[in-house]
Amino acid sequence: MTELTFYKNRDNSVLLKLYQSGVELFYVTITKAELKWATSSVDSVNNPTQISVSSGVRLRLGQLALTPPSKFKAKLIIYTASWPNGVVWIPELMIIYRDWE
Repeated sequence: MTELTFYKNRDNSVLLKLYQSGVELFYVTITKAELKWATSSVDSVNNPTQISVSSGVRLRLGQLALTPPSKFKAKLIIYTASWPNGVVWIPELMIIYRDWE
């Protein structure tokens, strides 16, 4: 399982490169990327500063309304015109959310 660490109120980001059959995805075809955990989610349409798509899927989660320290499993879901219901691209990410001191 991939672990990603973010710090509360910091601008750290992680760029995820996505591949299908060994070939990097053509990101302009992505209509929405969504990070979903428990009963919450952020997506590139409603939260473009926290998750965006350009040369990959960039996550900037330092401004989430979470209380650090937090650790939770999340899924990355990718939507395109061909996949309007979304494809679970990365089924298990471990998100670690910490205070910066």
